[in-house]
Amino acid sequence: MNFYAGASCLAIIEGNKKLAQAYATHVLDVYDHFAWRYMLATGGKKAADQSLSKDPDEWQSKYFDDDGRIKVAQLRFFLSALPS
Repeated sequence: MNFYAGASCLAIIEGNKKLAQAYATHVLDVYDHFAWRYMLATGGKKAADQSLSKDPDEWQSKYFDDDGRIKVAQLRFFLSALPS
């Protein structure tokens, strides 16, 4: 089955926090990839390039505020299932 060909995939992970976090990270990566492609298609290369960071640590500011609180609804959703 080709995940990127539109097939629906569901993984229920219990008892393996690291694997669940890896899957959540991948889902956010795929979401960001397609959001960037949409930005490229609608706003052009300049708009898409402005969303990229030259500072490796700067990318986190898109997801977390200065106090470490989650700013993105998708990330909040995925991490809400994790025990504190």
